[in-house]
Amino acid sequence: MEYIFAARNEEEFVRFKQFADRYESVIAEYLDHLKAKYDVKDLPRCIVLTGAATATELISDIPIPSYTNDHRIVFAPELDVWKSSYLRQLDNYEENAQIKEIRAYYETSLNEHHLLQILGHELAHHSDLFSDEAYENGGAWFEEGTVEYISRKYFLTEREFEEEARINKVLVELYERTHPRRSITSFGDSCDFATLYYDYWRAFLKIGEAVDRFGGELAVLSRFANDPRQLIAD
Repeated sequence: MEYIFAARNEEEFVRFKQFADRYESVIAEYLDHLKAKYDVKDLPRCIVLTGAATATELISDIPIPSYTNDHRIVFAPELDVWKSSYLRQLDNYEENAQIKEIRAYYETSLNEHHLLQILGHELAHHSDLFSDEAYENGGAWFEEGTVEYISRKYFLTEREFEEEARINKVLVELYERTHPRRSITSFGDSCDFATLYYDYWRAFLKIGEAVDRFGGELAVLSRFANDPRQLIAD
């Protein structure tokens, strides 16, 4: 898979190229893992490394600067971009001890493991174990939650994985105290950052519960990928 650098200036190009060079072998090993375990066969032709504004304003109007299709993955490989994106979840909440804890987590605890995990999320979407029909018929949450789980388990340490899950749970509880509860099948129908990330975190936590219950993500995939509605009912 080739890397394309959509940089606005030489400094951006250098940063993006350094990221690609630093992690090329790590990403190649992850791809081997996906192919061996999750039936990933056909990958996009390239990964486009770019800045947040280019990803969300010029290439697409998708508000989160990481997305994929059959032709390319677009990804912003800079921690400050993701810290800023995650912190936007908190824009409309009143400041309190809980909000301060979440803010401190995003400002101080993210590292390049988390960057690799985000890219790993996009690559895991290309598993043939997922059903396109199920995704389009209210099952987007299942695929998004599963690829989040797969990529976190691979790239995060056990401690990072547990801490991320804990913060996600706090954010889900906070959202549900201050907003009407959303159907999980409504995944992705809002551009509000609190709602966007709420959908991701709730999907991830739901998959985590299923993994614990059914004995692993492959067991969950084989049982529910074609009809995630069964998992909601359970």
